[in-house]
This record gives sequence, C-alpha cells and structure tokens, in this order.
Amino acid sequence: MKKSITAVILVLLLFVITLPSCNDIDDGSTVSIPENSNVFSIPSEDGTVGDLVIIDSDGNSVNVETSLNTETGLIDINLPALTQGDSFTIQKSGQADTYVAVTSADNTSPQLISGNIANGAQDVEVNLPVDLSFSKVMDGSSINGTTVVLKEIKYNRTVPVRFIYNYDRIIVIPRMKLQQNLEYKLAVNGIKDITGQLLSFEVNYKNRDLDYGLYFFGKYGECEKYFPGIQNAFYNDSKPTMIYAHGWQANAVTKSDYYGRSFYGYEQFFWEEDDFKGQTKYNGLRQFTNHSWIDKGWNTGFVYWQQFADEPALAQGNVGGVHDAEAKIWSFQGYKGSRYRVVDSSGSAYYKNWDCRLNFNGDVVTVDSVGRLLSLYVNNALKNNVSGNIRFVGHSLGNQVVNNLMKYAFDAGITVNRIALLDPAWTSGDKNYLPNDGYGKWVGERCRNFIFESKNRNSNLAVEIYHTTGMNIGIAGLAVDTNDALTNAAADFNAAPWYYSSTQLDGKHNSIRNSYIWSFEFQPPAEVTISWWKRSATGKMGPSASTPDWRMREMMGPKYEWTQVEGRYTPSPSDDQWERKSKDTSWFSLW
Repeated sequence: MKKSITAVILVLLLFVITLPSCNDIDDGSTVSIPENSNVFSIPSEDGTVGDLVIIDSDGNSVNVETSLNTETGLIDINLPALTQGDSFTIQKSGQADTYVAVTSADNTSPQLISGNIANGAQDVEVNLPVDLSFSKVMDGSSINGTTVVLKEIKYNRTVPVRFIYNYDRIIVIPRMKLQQNLEYKLAVNGIKDITGQLLSFEVNYKNRDLDYGLYFFGKYGECEKYFPGIQNAFYNDSKPTMIYAHGWQANAVTKSDYYGRSFYGYEQFFWEEDDFKGQTKYNGLRQFTNHSWIDKGWNTGFVYWQQFADEPALAQGNVGGVHDAEAKIWSFQGYKGSRYRVVDSSGSAYYKNWDCRLNFNGDVVTVDSVGRLLSLYVNNALKNNVSGNIRFVGHSLGNQVVNNLMKYAFDAGITVNRIALLDPAWTSGDKNYLPNDGYGKWVGERCRNFIFESKNRNSNLAVEIYHTTGMNIGIAGLAVDTNDALTNAAADFNAAPWYYSSTQLDGKHNSIRNSYIWSFEFQPPAEVTISWWKRSATGKMGPSASTPDWRMREMMGPKYEWTQVEGRYTPSPSDDQWERKSKDTSWFSLW
C-alpha cells in the first residue's frame, strides 16, 4: 500500500517559504528520493528540531536520528533505507504542508528551468532577490555560501546573502545595499539535486541607476530590502518597529559608502566622525547606533530617497537645492519634477527624470511623490504588525517624509505611537505644488496638521522635537518656518552638541540623528532644574529615544522646554542631563 510523506515546511530566518508566487507546498508535488537513501531534510522555522516525529502508514511512530544543521537551517532526518514504494509521514508543531514522496531514483541531470533575472539582464531593480526554479528537487545541504556566490564585479567583492530553500526553488537575497548602475554576477557552482547530480551556471546582470524603498537593518550594517511577499530576516510582525527617514542629501552620489564603494554615498545607522573640532579626542568615532534597538527586540527600518534628495548644496551657489528636494516629498510636479541624480562611467554626476512608475507587489503603480512612494513599502511592511509599538523618526527634511508616512499609515489603519522630529526643517511660504485640501499651503503647516489629525486618531501619540544650534537660526539664504505652533504642542528639546565647534553647523545638525538613535542604548537621562546656579534633580526622566512614551507625552505642551546641560562635550549620550525651563505661559495646548 502506498504511503505518503507529510512534510512540514516551516520558516527559519535562513530558509523561508512565504512567496505567494511560488507553487504551493501543499499541492501534492511528487518528490523523488533515491532508493536506499536514508537522509531526508526539511527546513526548520524555529531553529530547533522541536517535536518532529515520523509516522508510518499504520500510525506508529518510527524512531530515527534527527539533527539540526546550523549552517543551512535544515533538519536532517536519518530514515531507514528506503525501497521502492516506501513512504513516511513527517509531522512537526501540528503543521503540515503536504507532498508525496516515492523512491524511484531519477538520475537525469537537474536543469535551471526559469529565473526572474535573465543572464545579461539590464536595468534590474536594486537588491532584487534572484529567484531560481529547477527541474528537480535540490539538496538543501548543498546550497551555501561556497556553492552560490553573488559578486560585485567592479570591486570583486562577495556580497553576503541569505537563501530561501523550497525544494525545486532557491531564492538568493542580498544582505547589504547593492549599488545602482553596477554589474553583478551570481555564480552557482556544484549544487546538487537529491540524487547527487551536480549543476553549475552563472547569471550576470546590471542594476538600474535608481534605488529607493525600505531597508530593514541588522547589526554591523547588514540589511535586506523589503519586498512584499518575502519574509525579511530583519523584520518580525510581533516586534516593535522604528522607521527612520533621512533628509537632504546634497552630493551623495559623489561620495563613498561604508564599504569604500565610490559614487555611492548614503546614510545608515552608523556614526563615523574624524572631525570633532570642539573635542578632537573623540575623533575616530565609529559607532553602529541601532544595535541596542535590536538587542531590546526592535525592528529597525530605514527609508531611502537619497537620489531624489541629492540636489545642489549651498556651497555650489544654489540655495534652491533644499526647496527642490523638499518639493519632491510632496509632489513630483514641483520645482524639479521627479529628477534624480546619477553618475556616469567617467564619474560625472547628472540628473535624469523618473517616469514615476514602479512594479510593486505584482502591479504597475504610478506615484505622485516621494511620500506616496515610500508609503507603499512602509504600509505593506507594517500592515500585520501586532506589537502595538511603532515609531517614526525623521531628520531635517526627513521629518516631512515621516509626517507623510504617518498620515498614510493612519489612513491605512496602521497606528503610529510615537514620532520624533530631529532638527526638523521646513521652508516658509506657499507652495504651488501643494493641493488645496485644507491641510495648508506651507509644508510646515501641513506637517503640523497631519500631526494634529494623527493625535486625534490616537490620543496616546507621543510627539518629540529636537533642535540643534544650526536649524534654530535657520539655513543660510533660506526663509525657514520655525513652526512654533507645532513646537509648543510637542515635547520641545534643545540639544547642545558642543563636541563640534561653533562653526561646524553641518556637524551639529547631523549629530542629532546619530545621538538620538544611539541614546536608546542607555537609561533615560536625568531631568534637572537650575536656580541661582544651583542644579537640582527633579527625579523625573529627561528626553532620549529610551524615554518611555508615557513620559514623552507628559512633557508635551506649551508649559516647558528642555535644554541639554550635561554631555555637551561628549558624543555618547550616556552622560546627558537636561534642564527643564518654563516657556511663555501665554501659549495654550493645541491638543
């Protein structure tokens, strides 16, 4: 009597099967197992063998040896030697994705039958996973960093990758930001099917010249771009989530990144500084700032729009660069449309116009702004988050990005619990690219109204605003909206990064994005009051990323503001103290 094998296909960070585009595992697919073979492997969801059992056709448990291969994430099962027609049922954790196994050996060589990236392909989406399907079931234990290698051809650098193993299908996921307009080679050399037949081939391709979207970061800069339908190794729906947005990125495409790749400047959760003119002893700082978030169980996401934000710097005689980058957050019909900056083969930077269309989740979508573009990724990623703890953080112009993301999130039924605006920038004046929809024609006014509306949707929303010396006095040559109505309704803090000199306004402005994220590592700082040169601790917490939401809400409103009085000469937030000061009591709460 023919017996069936019911295999549980479970999810592990290294081996996940979540793509709706793949053939369902429970469709009764026939898997060939060679006669007299006694090793069978299945993926493990939780990284353990757990309660796995083998049942014969009579319902009896079969005693077998099982072991977890920590390199591949597969559970290896030592079955009794199989003969023609034998079969077993494999059960684990009460779940089952079913397929039927037979023992007739198939000694034909495996073939690559399809892939989402053709050999020689151009204009491939940056960080797109390589999805490969085969004519036979492959041996999962043969798929590793030696047999499947992704390389940057220009730098001859091996890219760290993760594999999704799905029997006759493999997905290769890059675990670092790949560079736009660069050539890559996926070399597959000596993977085996379950009969031991070998397969080798290459896929050469070139990335498109534009990248954007949501990346989730692990430690030491390792990251995965978010794609709908693919379980991201650095994101879990059960965990609280912090999403960060960068600001203006003048000349980013002409700089080098953390890995030394030229013409590829971008921010990440990393503080690197060799020019603390205020306190030179701290030069050489190298600090990954998101590690404590991960250690405390958080997802850490980063939305990128750097090529759209790369508009000329003030030093290049173009004050309008800030205006031009800002406009794209709200509309691709603004001052410079949807243009983005790229570098040609000679290293010269120039601008191209984007058609505002992208393939997203199986559909061709047209977007009208950076805010709308990034919200596609953020909303899709967070739609099933059950943590009840979502925080958006935006630096400089990035505050306008996260304000848009928060509105789109609430519109989609996603609750945001906290928003941090780090040295927020808003240019003043009516903008003809903004709609007449009641939210206002000034960008600062719109952000304020988005926050007020969000506060009405979630009365527990915590709003914190941090200033540094630079943005408090404005941007040279620009009329800056101080947005007093919002500042006096939020929790209002004045940081003092005196480890930069008085002339290093850029350094001070950028310091807050690093120190805020890093501050999550430490206990909340002390709040103090100062009277007649006497400093007194109030027993309450001052502001930081680790300050609880309830305390941040307590600090909101027009009554007080806080100024940093300790830790001003050290980049580390570990020694900070903040003085509470009374504000003009003529202000009233806008909540």
